[in-house]
Amino acid sequence: MKTLAASLAMLSSLSLVAAGCGTDETDDLSSTDDALLTCNGVHHNGTSHRGHHHRRHHHHGNHGTGGSGHLTGSGGMSGGMAGTTGTAGTTGTAGTGGGMVNPRCAEIPGMVSWWHADGDYDDAVGANDGNTAGAVSFAAGIDQQAFNFNGMTGSFIEIPDNDSLDLATEITLDAWINTPQPGGRIFDKITAFWNDGWLLDLAGDRVRLIIGGDSVTSDTSIPIGMWTHVAATFSVTNGMSRFAVYINGALAGEHFSAQPSITVNALPLRLAGDSNGGSLFVGEIDEPRIFSRALSADEIATLMWQTSNCQ
Repeated sequence: MKTLAASLAMLSSLSLVAAGCGTDETDDLSSTDDALLTCNGVHHNGTSHRGHHHRRHHHHGNHGTGGSGHLTGSGGMSGGMAGTTGTAGTTGTAGTGGGMVNPRCAEIPGMVSWWHADGDYDDAVGANDGNTAGAVSFAAGIDQQAFNFNGMTGSFIEIPDNDSLDLATEITLDAWINTPQPGGRIFDKITAFWNDGWLLDLAGDRVRLIIGGDSVTSDTSIPIGMWTHVAATFSVTNGMSRFAVYINGALAGEHFSAQPSITVNALPLRLAGDSNGGSLFVGEIDEPRIFSRALSADEIATLMWQTSNCQ
């Protein structure tokens, strides 16, 4: 999903929702009607986006002044022309053919990093830009482009260590993947064959989260050669930790243990490979994200839903 609602604060002020982008709280995220929705919105919270070179993310205009910023054309909010007849720079005025933003298109709080893979390795919301280790290209993604990994030496992305990646008690990882050959790392910030840090990978065709010396593996398999949303969360409450993995928005594995925290390390983060350059993922990874908190099951389902419905 390359565009999101401006912020939760802005959304809370909205009092109108245009027909065709309903907000009925009883709606099922997977319902046929919702699957057909397209909710106009902006890419990120304007305060966190760093203005990288994504085609739809330039900050040339001034938000709320009718310039050529994020909100142009079919929206009815501040930051651009409000549809074909709406009022530029106003809030809550929908132009013809336009509509207000569905609240479920709002950016979910706690995001640390988000890599769109649209021709570069930039972090769109944080400071964690990556670099290719060599054999990485770009291919058609779930939305625009995706990172393409061929499994050859150097086919991974490396992001330098940063304090924002040193998450001790809560974390959420999510990404869209498409692989013809199950196995390999998705996220890796742990010493290979050791227990300092965290990783999300495919153990065969099962999704696995490892933190410290403990782990959880999905009860079900991922489909081969199809775009699949995978996610994992870890949290510690009153000395008890919860591991959870999700496939296509549904809980697929859960484990509770006495794991006290995530051990912090100085390793770089790698996408599609481990700290030794092995355990290489083959296929495409798109929209990988990291959150500094454990998202709820409903929020995980919303992350998946947003990709198709919040363009």
